[in-house]
Amino acid sequence: MKRPVLLFLALALASFSSAEIRGWRSADGAKSFRGEFVKQSENQVTIRTDRGKELTFDMEKLHADDQKWIADQNKRPINHPSVFLGDLRFGETKAQVLARLKKNQHLILAGGGEAKSSAFGSSDPFGSVTTRKKIGSERAEVKLAWAIYQGNPAEVLHAVDIASKPFPPTSYSGKLRKSLDELVALIAGIHGEPTTKEEYPDRESIAEQKLTKTHGWKISDKLEIHAGIAGVDGEYKAVVRFIHVIPAAAAATE
Repeated sequence: MKRPVLLFLALALASFSSAEIRGWRSADGAKSFRGEFVKQSENQVTIRTDRGKELTFDMEKLHADDQKWIADQNKRPINHPSVFLGDLRFGETKAQVLARLKKNQHLILAGGGEAKSSAFGSSDPFGSVTTRKKIGSERAEVKLAWAIYQGNPAEVLHAVDIASKPFPPTSYSGKLRKSLDELVALIAGIHGEPTTKEEYPDRESIAEQKLTKTHGWKISDKLEIHAGIAGVDGEYKAVVRFIHVIPAAAAATE
């Protein structure tokens, strides 16, 4: 098997890699507030206040020092040490991945590594894994999928899902869609506009335990990113899936 591909997840963009409550000032310095940088889109910036309210306004309304701070965050490489999931690697065995997870400062690993059944359709031997940082107001689920590569008898890390909390059918066109939009914006902030894009799917078209893709990025011959909606026990989740493209001759085990 070739050298494992580093999993530098796109959720490491500045809005999370530098997520911190800091002071912000108006352009003339007369007004100030505290909040967390969320994203920059062209000439606009979004900041989440320390009370949880998101504010979006023109960049020019910020003090020059704050504009420089944002510019500095955007220059950080995606393999900055504070990436969302640290140094997980595709192609590593469960033992290797578990050892990394136990040392990871960006994840919460519940269950102490004991095998538990997955709640999201993947073969997850590590119990519950969540992100320490939040998407919106909730920590996101992290689910690991495994595969057997040709010529290697051990299962190795094949894909990682970042999933929102489950939403009931009544939230399908509201909070669920907003969560998906936020995840897509995070990916686009690092990798640019998606290479494929579909309309937001009708609720009736969502299959149980399967990802209905709405956006896709082809990062390289070995790494793709898919975003979309998955049905889970009658509810729905917004999901971003990072997937190591397996050679055609390799057999996946789910």
